[in-house]
Amino acid sequence: MRECTGGYTSDDQVNLVPLTLAPNHRGAFPRGTKQHQATGNIRPTLLSPTTVFESTSVYPTPSQYWKTVEKHKLTQFYSAPTAIRFLRRLGHQHLEKHDLSTLRVLGSVGEPINPEAWHWYNEHVGKTECAIVDTFWQIETGSIVVTPFPGAIETKPGSVTVPFFGIEPAILNPTTGDELHGNNVEGVLCLKTPWPSIARTIYQDHNRYLDTYMKPYPGYFYTGDGAARDDHGYIWIKGRVDDVINVSGHHLSTAEIESSSPRCYTCWTQSDFESGEECFKRFWWAETLFF
Repeated sequence: MRECTGGYTSDDQVNLVPLTLAPNHRGAFPRGTKQHQATGNIRPTLLSPTTVFESTSVYPTPSQYWKTVEKHKLTQFYSAPTAIRFLRRLGHQHLEKHDLSTLRVLGSVGEPINPEAWHWYNEHVGKTECAIVDTFWQIETGSIVVTPFPGAIETKPGSVTVPFFGIEPAILNPTTGDELHGNNVEGVLCLKTPWPSIARTIYQDHNRYLDTYMKPYPGYFYTGDGAARDDHGYIWIKGRVDDVINVSGHHLSTAEIESSSPRCYTCWTQSDFESGEECFKRFWWAETLFF
């Protein structure tokens, strides 16, 4: 199966994943999740590109990523919002002395990217000349399922935009399971029809697979993420449904908190989570690094 993005000629195609490239293209993954084993190791072998993995963004200097881009003349760069926010806090002076002019596509994956990080990525890394591809997928989906197409889909900072070919997303009422049609709706994100790379089971535990993905909303593949569809039909990922924090009756997602907290100039980076000692007692912690 050949997965090509829009916005390129037949002689200049790249795979859906921004770092899975056609021959004579080069890209870099900061090392991270198991997803990168598929996108960075397995799929590139089908098209014989050059793929570069870089482990840390700040060792031996905060310019490590940008030195790698300049040295290898990379055309694609794929990272996570956590790393982008972290580098933004360190300052754009660490990349200004490096030539990033070979970059064409900048990817984001792993969590919703907040608009501040998106704009920094676009303006300072891409010099407003690169396509920003904010992708949504999971290990269980096996491939990207919602994404803008470089050069073809107008993007919005923080939105994963539109479904990939053959993918039929649905936003359901989390309580009733009814599909919410039209725009300006919010609920849980499910997928209506199967696709080639869908996970088919959990090894030696098929019942767990059914309980987790198929039974919560019969007839749909349940992603476990909340999502909204705006007035243009674009999809916005709100974060994991089981990460919702209840504060005095107000339901807050970790994505909303992580998007807001970087506006505090003393906050460098953070991760949010809940901890419950008793079923009726919840605590919210923000693990924050200040400078």
